[in-house]
Amino acid sequence: MNPKLHDAINAFIINEYKMEPQELDPDFEFAEDLGLSKEQLEDFLQRLQEALSIIIPDEKITKIVTLEDLYNSLGQEDDDSL
Repeated sequence: MNPKLHDAINAFIINEYKMEPQELDPDFEFAEDLGLSKEQLEDFLQRLQEALSIIIPDEKITKIVTLEDLYNSLGQEDDDSL
């Protein structure tokens, strides 16, 4: 994954949920750690995609549970936009 994209994702989460950077690690779970429902997670992912001009394939969205899952869903992409 593009390191700039990795940093942009982290910054988006930190700003969106008023978190400290050290709170994020690859095992961070959106549902458990943020209390997001499935619908809230989908809404968050939509806002993330719009904010960063990225696309997460639909078949991967339903598999995102952790921050690592999110990184991996974009890991195959060759995104030079950031």
